[in-house]
Formats: sequence, structure tokens, C-alpha cells
Amino acid sequence: RAVARGCALPAGAAVRLMLRPERMRLRAAGAAPEGLRVRVAESTFLGESIQYNVTTPWGQALSIREFFNGDQPPRPRPPG
Repeated sequence: RAVARGCALPAGAAVRLMLRPERMRLRAAGAAPEGLRVRVAESTFLGESIQYNVTTPWGQALSIREFFNGDQPPRPRPPG
């Protein structure tokens, strides 16, 4: 779900969506009713974050970086 702030867009308007990889979050399928379904291709632990390479249903590759505070690092999600 995307929200346009500071501008009024009519229904059906063609727009470009910019996603910041450090602002995206992964959740288990079914855990969040809204969102884009992706498939994890690879996960890499980078110390203060984990980088996920994921693929959308239409084949677009995305790179997502999930940061944590160091108290309890997230567990890498397995590919698939």
C-alpha cells in the first residue's frame, strides 16, 4: 500500500514508485494482509543488518536491507 503525501493524484494516474531498501520490511507470508509478495533468493548477514535478495511474482529482483539494534539480531530467512 502506498500513500501519496503532499499531492492529489486522480484514480488511474500513472506514477513512479520509489522504494528505499532500508525502509522495507519482510514478514512471513500471511502475517501481514497488505504488502508485496516476494520470494527470498538469498540472505546475507552483514553485522548490523541482513541483506535479502528477493524476486517479485513478475520476476523483478529487489535487494532489501533489514537493520536491527544489536540486542537480538534477526534470523536470516531461508531461500524459497
